[in-house]
Amino acid sequence: MGEHQWLRPQGRHLNHRAGQFLYVHFDVDKTLREPHPFTISSAPHEQDVRLSIKSSGDWTQHLHEHLASGARAFVDGPYGEFNYKTGGPRQLWIAAGIGLTPFLSWIRDLQGDAPKHEIEFFYTTTVAEEALFLDEIRLVAARPGFRAHILHTSRDGRLSVDKIVEATDDPSDRDIYICGPIAMVEAFRNAFMARGVPRSRIHYEEFNFR
Repeated sequence: MGEHQWLRPQGRHLNHRAGQFLYVHFDVDKTLREPHPFTISSAPHEQDVRLSIKSSGDWTQHLHEHLASGARAFVDGPYGEFNYKTGGPRQLWIAAGIGLTPFLSWIRDLQGDAPKHEIEFFYTTTVAEEALFLDEIRLVAARPGFRAHILHTSRDGRLSVDKIVEATDDPSDRDIYICGPIAMVEAFRNAFMARGVPRSRIHYEEFNFR
């Protein structure tokens, strides 16, 4: 289960970079007054702030069941250094499950701009029903320089570096951005380094603290 929440600023616009996260709590009840971190999935130029939240634990389940439109949200942030704009012109983005969220912000940030990067984007979920925001991904995939690869473990098997290389090319000159479960991130990092990708070209944010 997953959905997104839009937060409308009551004062100044939130100044953030695409891919950053913030802490948020809601003035609803004791449980939702406890701050939790979530990636911002809207783009910096958008007035409202979007958080894409998967119901994967007690707090997020309570959020989905009790948060109503009009509730007051309090945010702290933004934080994080996950930033595709610091990378080179050739990039590889890898998202697993809810690890899609920073890439959603990047995708929305790309819309309307002249292509500046050549991007291969891989998004993997366990089953097709878990794949979210495919309309936004397909919209940006129609642009030059962006190719999207949507995979599901139940149909395509587990995503691996070998499969990525087979579908693209030698990754050694690409900046690689990965977001997903920490075990997956570490496995991909080690596999890319074994193929000669410098450690400095592999970027990730440890989102496993959710």
